[in-house]
Formats: sequence, C-alpha cells, structure tokens
Amino acid sequence: MFKKVLVFIALMALLGAAFASAANLNVNGGTLQAGSYGDLTCDADGVEVAYTTNYVDGVWKVTDVVISGIDDTCSGTTIDVVLILDGGSAVGPVSGTINDESITISLGTAAPNADAVAGIDILVKN
Repeated sequence: MFKKVLVFIALMALLGAAFASAANLNVNGGTLQAGSYGDLTCDADGVEVAYTTNYVDGVWKVTDVVISGIDDTCSGTTIDVVLILDGGSAVGPVSGTINDESITISLGTAAPNADAVAGIDILVKN
C-alpha cells in the first residue's frame, strides 16, 4: 500500500510540474516550424500542453497529449508530438491535423510511464 501511495505522490508531483511548466510553446516562422521560443507564424501567442494519464497494467502512463489555445489560422496544418523520456530516449513522433483550438494526440500502445516523461517537442508543419 505504501508503494502505491508513494507512486501516487510522485505522479501528482510530475503532473503538477507538467501543468506548472505547460508553457506557451512559441515557434519561429517558416514552412517547417519547431522550437521553444519566438513567434509561431500561425499562432503568435503560443499554445498550452497538458498530459492525460491513465493507470494501465499497474503503472501510470501518459496516454494522450492535449494541445490547446491553438489559433484558428493554424487550421489544416499538421502537428507532430514527441515525448522526451529520462535518459534521452523518445516516444513519437505522433501526428495529427489541427482542425480546432485544441487537439488530443493519442499515444496508443506507445504510451510511456508517466514518471519517465522529461519533456515534449512539438513540430507544426504547413
């Protein structure tokens, strides 16, 4: 029981850090856009990122990435999401087409353990 409580506390700390650091991801312009600072041609004020976690086979996993606050001018563009894991490995890219002010990218069977997620890279392509 203590181990489950400890895992739950660690997950809450991870989620708190994720939401606290769900920074606006502004990206420099051009046809192919990636990065963490500057101006995104189709969304000058940036986007917000959150994770959906689920308890799967006895482990908390990041099953979805929710990107919100997307400007209408980004509609029709493709977005790629890569989760960076501890130790430098990665999950993705997983792609979707932006059609609304938010998009949920499902990681499916590639869903990593929540405590292993160290960061995220997002790529928006025209």
